[in-house]
Amino acid sequence: MKKYIVFDFDGTLLDTDQLIVDSWQAVFKRFRGKEADENLILSTFGETVANTTKELFADEDVDEVLAVYRGYQAEHSKGAYKLYPGVEELLGELKRRGYSLSIVTSRLGNTAMQYLGEMGIKDNFDVIITADDVTSHKPEPGPLLEALRRLGAKREEAIMIGDTRFDIGCSINAGVDSILVCWGRRGGNVPLGGIEPMYRISKPEELFEIIEG
Repeated sequence: MKKYIVFDFDGTLLDTDQLIVDSWQAVFKRFRGKEADENLILSTFGETVANTTKELFADEDVDEVLAVYRGYQAEHSKGAYKLYPGVEELLGELKRRGYSLSIVTSRLGNTAMQYLGEMGIKDNFDVIITADDVTSHKPEPGPLLEALRRLGAKREEAIMIGDTRFDIGCSINAGVDSILVCWGRRGGNVPLGGIEPMYRISKPEELFEIIEG
């Protein structure tokens, strides 16, 4: 039986898709003079903003690119994200049943904590690992293993839930069971690079069929 439920953040708990797309489009307009194909931006979901910057804007000053991205997001974030339907109820029921909840995200700590606080769900989580807490990032196993270390949890006692190849890859590389959520913008139709999650779910409440089935 799983005791530790580890969530990705963006695209899993919180719908930030449009805000992230718009932030990158602001960067493309600033440095390329036009918006990018949205599918290109969606393909980067799940990795750190710094890594995406290095991949897509290798010829630009990294700090300048990050300043445009983060500046746009800070200016336009109010009211631009929300919890996915059923997530708040899921978290409450998981806590009621005695599960330990954690987050492993590639988002920086300041905005992760801000958004969690504004959504009123931060206190549900025993451990929150952000990009600031580790030196290697998803799909490397480091962030998930760090969460398990802080929890005092064994790999077989945990399961990780995410919406991208980076989340599933992190789970597989850490030797932890994985779940791909299919309630985001792309409905689970995401390129996984040849890897496969152990489970897929389309509604938050379906999680109980896996951890208690």
